[in-house]
Amino acid sequence: MRGGVWIRSVLLGVATAACTACGSTGPSDGPWGGRAESTVALRIGQEIGARGSVMGVSFLGVRSDSCCPVNVVCVWQGDAEVEIGVRFGMGPTVPYVLHTGVAPWYVYVGLYRITLVGLRPAPVSTSPIPPEAYVAELRLELVGR
Repeated sequence: MRGGVWIRSVLLGVATAACTACGSTGPSDGPWGGRAESTVALRIGQEIGARGSVMGVSFLGVRSDSCCPVNVVCVWQGDAEVEIGVRFGMGPTVPYVLHTGVAPWYVYVGLYRITLVGLRPAPVSTSPIPPEAYVAELRLELVGR
């Protein structure tokens, strides 16, 4: 199994180098600093994408949040619908809906996979969460399908 991880790491390094050779001018040109994988936390309205990057990912909002409150015992974990936006260059932002408890929790966009890892804060039954308090954790991966 360790050999498979090593081979995958080498192939990912080669793919990253090939992408860099095709016009990138440095590690900060990628949508998340040029790394092949990164986890980011975004508030509603924020976008990740380094200066000059080709792709931007933004957190547009929470459509619904039926996650089980931390102070309640539930039969299932619930689900939150999170809307993200993906923009290439100066093009339009294309919305995608990801979920915390049911599929889909990830989306493929071009050579990238964007996964909703979590949504904070956890709900409490006695107080609603204001929209500006939400933080979406997204894992951004170069998968080069």
